Amino acid sequence: MKNILLIGFMGCGKTNVGKMIAARLGKTFMDTDELIESRWERPIGSIISQKGETFYRKQEGEALKSLLGKKNIVVATGGGEVDLEETWNRMRQIGLIVYISNTPAILADHIEQGQHHEWLDGTEEGHEGILDRVKKMLDARHPQYYRADIIVEAGDLTYQQLCDYIVARVP
Repeated sequence: MKNILLIGFMGCGKTNVGKMIAARLGKTFMDTDELIESRWERPIGSIISQKGETFYRKQEGEALKSLLGKKNIVVATGGGEVDLEETWNRMRQIGLIVYISNTPAILADHIEQGQHHEWLDGTEEGHEGILDRVKKMLDARHPQYYRADIIVEAGDLTYQQLCDYIVARVP
């Protein structure tokens, strides 16, 4: 069975669903954000605020590069890793790409409730500001996300239901 890479906007559930898929299939779970945080010994929000988003995107590419050749893994990627063609090429080399899609409203709710999305939280005023930013970023990334091998419309599915859906479709 191929490696599985989960892509999607922040707050779509890549990490939670990825851990469940890995446990179900007996694979090792990896998260590119965790790889970056471990390497730089600080949270993603701090890295972005101190070094900038361009630097962070380069680190995402480096994290993926470190996974080339690994077997039996499920990887949760950063939401913007789809922005660079080089990153897409690396992801294709690593395994099957699964896009977890959701509505801007649900994603904005998840981001507001989350603890590790500091770089988006607080950049606009309240829920409407976050929702507006999510819509803009999602519109820009949609063409990239839809290049995935498998597309999952999450809606109100639970993480368990998403896991079941993805596992049933992985060759």
